Amino acid sequence: FDFACTDTGHTGTSLSKTCKVFRVVVIPYRFRAVSLSKVDTINNFVQCFEQAHAIAVARGGGAELPRVQHLLLRFLPGLSDAPVQPHGASEEEVNVWRVAKSLWNERFVEIVTRLFALIAARLEVLTVVQCHNIPLPFVRCSFPTLRDLTLFNDDRLFLRLPTEPTYPDDDTLPSNGCFYSSGIPPDLEGWAAASPFPALKKLHIICGSYRKHLCWTKTLPIWAATA
Repeated sequence: FDFACTDTGHTGTSLSKTCKVFRVVVIPYRFRAVSLSKVDTINNFVQCFEQAHAIAVARGGGAELPRVQHLLLRFLPGLSDAPVQPHGASEEEVNVWRVAKSLWNERFVEIVTRLFALIAARLEVLTVVQCHNIPLPFVRCSFPTLRDLTLFNDDRLFLRLPTEPTYPDDDTLPSNGCFYSSGIPPDLEGWAAASPFPALKKLHIICGSYRKHLCWTKTLPIWAATA
């Protein structure tokens, strides 16, 4: 099981369906590497992980508790269930999108906060891939054992600046000024005093959007101090 369950969770899930014995034995390995792209899928995963955790605790837990060591989050058009920001659309279409995106943001924050709380203790590698057409809201989190973080296109899922510059057409984005159940993001002093990534050793940043490169110059020094 240790060598077999190295994909994004398919092998572990398949093995757990084989028989009751395998379902228990595979618990420590089943969720080792996970890939998630939709809020509904994340919610289903959270419920499944909680069930596996309850089974392990009932049997004595310990080293057999389920754990996620590698997590890939992908929020891309055609792959995610997030409403995609329209370009060249009418004002009415844009307003419809804003309402839908705000509702999606609220649910995203609630469910992803639960996900992070469940897996943070043993998570070692995290990759977040997103498109500039799907801006993500801020989520308050803490990853005490995370050593490798990759961010594609944006970092505002984790970090917000008090005087963060806005992009030319982003001043009314639902993800910018509303923080839902996460509360107000910590300021720079708060980030320095209690970094969400105290064990971070490697930070990979990929700038995939022409709009984001202006903001990396503001946040890179903060990340450099963190990693």
